[in-house]
Amino acid sequence: MAFVDLTAGPAQEEYSLAGAEVYARRRWSDPWTWLPFVQPVTVTEGHGGAVGSATFRYIYGPIARAEDGLDDIYNPYYLSGAYVCVWVYDAYGAADLWYGQCEVEQSMPRGGEVAAGEQRFTAYEVSHMFGRIPVIGSYTWLGFINRPIVFNRSRSAGLGLNGNRHGGVLSSRLGGTWNALQLIEYLLYFFINNDEDGNPRPIQWQLAGDLRQLEYIEQEWDLHGRYCDACLAELIPRNRGLGWRPVIFADGSAYIYVFNSFSSGIVAWDGYLAPNSLQTQIDYTGVRAFDSEISINRLAEYATVEVLGGYVYSCFTVSVADGTLVPGWSEGEETAYKAGSSKEDATAEDHDNARSAESLDYVYQRFELPYDWNFFAGDGLGGDQYNVVPGVWPLGEIDPEILAPMYGEDQSFERELPFDVVSDTPVGFTKLRPFVLVNIIAEEEDPEDPEETILVDHWWYVDKMQAGERPAASVTLGSGELVINVRPPMNHVAALGSFEAGAEGTADSNHETKYDWQNYLATVNLRTDTRLRVAGYVPGWLPGEQGRKKVIDVPGAQAWYVVPGTVTRAEDGELVHHEGGLVRDDTIALQRIAVMAAWWYAQAQNVVRCDIGWITLAHPVGYMATGIWTREGYTELGTVITQRTWQFGQGVAPQRTTIETSYAELDFVAMSGDVARAHGVPALLDGTSGGSSGVASDFQAFREQMTQLPLRPTSVGVDGIERVKVLPPLVTTGGVREVWWLTAADGGTGDGQVWETFPGATRWYPRTGLWSDKSGVPV
Repeated sequence: MAFVDLTAGPAQEEYSLAGAEVYARRRWSDPWTWLPFVQPVTVTEGHGGAVGSATFRYIYGPIARAEDGLDDIYNPYYLSGAYVCVWVYDAYGAADLWYGQCEVEQSMPRGGEVAAGEQRFTAYEVSHMFGRIPVIGSYTWLGFINRPIVFNRSRSAGLGLNGNRHGGVLSSRLGGTWNALQLIEYLLYFFINNDEDGNPRPIQWQLAGDLRQLEYIEQEWDLHGRYCDACLAELIPRNRGLGWRPVIFADGSAYIYVFNSFSSGIVAWDGYLAPNSLQTQIDYTGVRAFDSEISINRLAEYATVEVLGGYVYSCFTVSVADGTLVPGWSEGEETAYKAGSSKEDATAEDHDNARSAESLDYVYQRFELPYDWNFFAGDGLGGDQYNVVPGVWPLGEIDPEILAPMYGEDQSFERELPFDVVSDTPVGFTKLRPFVLVNIIAEEEDPEDPEETILVDHWWYVDKMQAGERPAASVTLGSGELVINVRPPMNHVAALGSFEAGAEGTADSNHETKYDWQNYLATVNLRTDTRLRVAGYVPGWLPGEQGRKKVIDVPGAQAWYVVPGTVTRAEDGELVHHEGGLVRDDTIALQRIAVMAAWWYAQAQNVVRCDIGWITLAHPVGYMATGIWTREGYTELGTVITQRTWQFGQGVAPQRTTIETSYAELDFVAMSGDVARAHGVPALLDGTSGGSSGVASDFQAFREQMTQLPLRPTSVGVDGIERVKVLPPLVTTGGVREVWWLTAADGGTGDGQVWETFPGATRWYPRTGLWSDKSGVPV
């Protein structure tokens, strides 16, 4: 059996076939060889992980194809592993349509003296090779290591990303943070464009398109063991409105072309994500060989958007003195504690042993919030008290003047306060733990007259007092209850004003009382029952109209509120009080998410499937289809073209081009971070910084932005909208310009030229019906 040699160069004989031609080459650097009579059946252009494919058909054997009618012998082709491309042409010019690699070859020979039969081939876009390249090992500033390193590994306790990038390779954790664009370039250089030995691969890929948003995507990535196609799907995520398609030129240059799915951009009141730079309208009015299926799905529409954040945390001070902290033991338990042992001739040690019984553990050691507490607290000294549970307005404003409902059951104090540890040495982002202070009034030497003594009022941390004269006590918080346990070496050590050994009803003890629990003051942090919340109607919906609600849950968004007068520490025996207010407020991030979601759901998101009765190169994958004209009128689409399929008819059978659009649900939480990084505004705070952002001007800007959102577009008839006949030039942000230029001519006929400019290469397309988005017939 003979095979065509793909290294022999182009075929010398010319054939004037109309419609399409198929070429192949064994190596990417070889010249293309024309394969006469190999017929494309179906060709699909995909995007991202949806790799396009093509099927071909070829009849071999003794066949009369020449003009003289004599039989010629046509040998079968061996194309497995070869690169193939499809060119289409008409009377006005030709253009390359598709590039791929043959992976499946089927042969159906027939009986006879001479080899004859049919061959069928299946090829996939050349980008399918990304699924063959695994990411194994890591390239560091010291060279390659066969160990996986996580990019931007997060710090513990959610305290931000650990940047480990320097000079395009992995470095120490003191390096910069990786963004998606930098990581794609890392994959291109070390894996996609070069093999493990550093040798260049046949196809050298470059990045192009709408790349700007990739610069603002920063997160933790673990790519080890994954193939490059899966890595690209994560680095160019659909849930951020991004996609990509392979673009190949006849000279062999290859591009990963990135596009987004925003028809008019995504707006947040403090930032903006640019729209798709390649936009088109589908207009085949008056063309009979055109069918379309437009899907307007109200299930994809929402009437209201609610962004539900995390909880509001409140830090405040309670004390026995002002009644916000009360004993957690009964009078009977205290009486039994004082009585000690019931044995005859019991010693002080016997009494202390009896007082150590588990049933008496609460006495002088357990402290609770009052059952009928009004949720007001102050400075712990009896001064003014303020609301502990602030309310939240619908637009997210935290209002301390509103007392929000609070159900105190099954609650616990938080294990950290919203204040950093004060230290002379850097300790990172270490938060203070809840603490208990005790006021001790004691005689001390008068510094002005050593022979005299004075009474000194001094605040001590109960867990940090000196052993002996003032024995320290441990402080623990209750689980599932709002309780503070303060445990000195013996309960009554802290009962200076309540316990007197030897007094009536009180047995002896070997432990002296040192300080008074009635002077306790504690600063705690409480998770309230109030959550941050931003809610509103999507423009185009009327209040009260029945519609779906889009709930976006952002549990990491929090607010930390400090009640005025709260004690933050004791310094040189004196109390230090906080002026009160928000030390963390993620409301702005929720507002940003709400505006983005409302903006997105206010726009049309209709999908279409069009069948055009000829082969056309119009409306490539990645273009934003803003709308479609039909005989019934105009319909807003607002969805990106994600697939083109060409079917090549045989003989007089019709040819057809199918164009499909689609959209994906967006992750507004992640995109909010993109906007923040793009415009240098606060993202979700993660404990690395504080400061209230909920100032009046911010909320006013938010309200104004909400009133400027576009109304939801509707489908209208031809007479209801002005028809667009001129499309302006569109420029990308990634160094690539792709322009569709149309001018209005007499009668409204479209006439123009299309070109694509990539770094180092320019593709010109002829003025041909292949590119017409009108009737398919050029002027």
